[in-house]
Amino acid sequence: MHVDRQHTVLPHDRDLRTGLRPRVLRGAAVCAFSLAFGLAGQSVAQADDPWDRSGGQSQGNWGDRGAAPAPAPAPAPAAAPAPAPAAAPAGDLTGKPTGTSTAYSAWAPHVRPVVAEVVAGFGVSTVYTRPGHSPTQQLAADFMVYSDGAKGNAVAQYVIDNAARMKVDYVIYKQRIFMIGGSGWKAMEDRGSPTANHMDHVHVSFNP
Repeated sequence: MHVDRQHTVLPHDRDLRTGLRPRVLRGAAVCAFSLAFGLAGQSVAQADDPWDRSGGQSQGNWGDRGAAPAPAPAPAPAAAPAPAPAAAPAGDLTGKPTGTSTAYSAWAPHVRPVVAEVVAGFGVSTVYTRPGHSPTQQLAADFMVYSDGAKGNAVAQYVIDNAARMKVDYVIYKQRIFMIGGSGWKAMEDRGSPTANHMDHVHVSFNP
C-alpha cells in the first residue's frame, strides 16, 4: 500500500499560522525597541555622569573621551618694590647720623636730609665725608655697607631712582660708576684696595 509522505495542511493549521505571524512580528519589534532604548539610556547616563554611584570616579579612560584642556599658565609674579625708607627727620639736623658717622654739619644743608633718609631707611651704621677730600667735600657721602652687598646694591639703586629729588650727580659702588643722565654703570680702573675701589661703601656725589 502506498503512503503519501507529504504533510497535508489542514484548514485549521493554516489559520493558526496566519494568526501567529503578526504576533511574532509585533513581539520581535517590541523586544528590539526595548533593547535599543535601554542601550541609549545607558550611553546617556555614562556621558552625563563621569562619577560612579559609589561616589568615586568611573573607571573609564579619560584619554578615550578627549584630553581636558590644560589650564592657562599663571602670570609671573610682579617684582617686589624696593623697601620704603623711613621719612627723614624734620627740622634742622644737628649732631651725627650715627655715633660712628661724620657730623651733619660737614654736609651741605640739602645733603643732610638725604643722609638721614638713607641711614633710617636702610640701617646704614656709618656715613663719612672727609674734609679736604675734594673741592666739593660737603657734597659727597660714603655710606659704609662693608661686606653686605645686598644692602649696598639697594642703597645705590635707591639714590639713583631718586636722583632728581636728591640732586644726585653720580654714584660709585663696587669699582663701577653711574653718572645720572648717562647710559648706566661703567667699570672703573683698579685703585688697589677694596676701600679705594668702593667695594665696602656706596659713594654718592651731589650737585650744589
